[in-house]
Amino acid sequence: MSGEFTVRKQRLLADASGRVLELSTAALADRSLPPGGYETVVSIHALCAVHDLDAAIRRIDELLAPGGKVLVLEHVRAPGLRGRMQDLNTPIWRLAPFGCHANRDVIGALRRNGFAVTDCDRFRERRSLPIVAPHISAVAVRKAQPPVNEERTE
Repeated sequence: MSGEFTVRKQRLLADASGRVLELSTAALADRSLPPGGYETVVSIHALCAVHDLDAAIRRIDELLAPGGKVLVLEHVRAPGLRGRMQDLNTPIWRLAPFGCHANRDVIGALRRNGFAVTDCDRFRERRSLPIVAPHISAVAVRKAQPPVNEERTE
C-alpha cells in the first residue's frame, strides 16, 4: 500500500475512541464478543471478504455501544465503466485467498442497515490493482431511533 493509504489508516485509527474492535471475519463470527461492548468498530479491508455484507453490518450494529461509531477504510465499487468492469471481474477475483468482493457498495449497505454516514472520502489507491483501487474512508453512526409511543391505560 502507498504512503497515502498509510496516512489515511493512521488518521482513521486516531479517530477511534473508547473500547475499539478491529473488525475481521473471525470477529464477526465470534459470538463471545459482548453485544454493545464497543464504542468504535474499525473495518480496514474486512467488509470485502464477508459472505453477506448486510448480515455483517447488522452484526457490527449488535456489537456497537449506544452512540458508537463505525470507521471504514475499504475498497469499493467505482462508478461508471470502471464499476462495470469490477462487476465482471469480481466472480474470478473472489477466488483469491481472501474471497474479496471488489465491487461492494459499503456506503449503501451501511445506510440500508440504519447507519448515517457522517463523513466519506473517496480516493484511488495508486499502488493497487485497478479492480481494488477505488477506496473510501468513512465514519458512520447509528441513526437515532424514533421514540416508542407507549399507550397508557387508565
